Amino acid sequence: MQSVKFQQKIYQENLILKKILMVTVIDPADPNDPLNNLNTKQASRPVIYLQSANRELESNPGIKSMLERKTLFDTIFSDMLAQPNTQGYAYLLECFTNYLDEKDKAVNKEPQIQEMMNFLKEMTLNYASLLALNPDIYPMTLP
Repeated sequence: MQSVKFQQKIYQENLILKKILMVTVIDPADPNDPLNNLNTKQASRPVIYLQSANRELESNPGIKSMLERKTLFDTIFSDMLAQPNTQGYAYLLECFTNYLDEKDKAVNKEPQIQEMMNFLKEMTLNYASLLALNPDIYPMTLP
C-alpha cells in the first residue's frame, strides 16, 4: 500500500505526539516523513504506532494540521488507554510530565506548535478527569 504524503506541518505535529504522548500516527516506515529518524527522548515506554489514528488521518488527506481533526485526538487517547497493561493514570501523568519537559524548549516556541502542545495538555487533563469520574471506563487504569 502506498503511503499518503502529508503536509510538512503534520510531520512536525507527529514529532510532538512522539515526544509528549509516546505515540505516532504516521507509519514508522513512511519514506515521506523527514523527521522519522530524528532522535527523541523516550520515557520508560516505546513509541506506539496507532493504525486506527493513521487511517483516520489518511481518510482526510487535504488537512494541513491535525488540529483540524480534533476527533483524531480522542482516537489517540482512547486507543492508548485501552492498550493491554496500560495504567491510565500513570500514562497520563507521564504525558503531562513530558509536556512540562518540552513546553519551554526553544524549538517548541512556534505558535502552531504551542497551540498543539496546549491542546495536548488540555486533552491529558480531560482524560485524567474522565478516569477520576469513571474509573472502570478503561481496563487497568490504576497502577
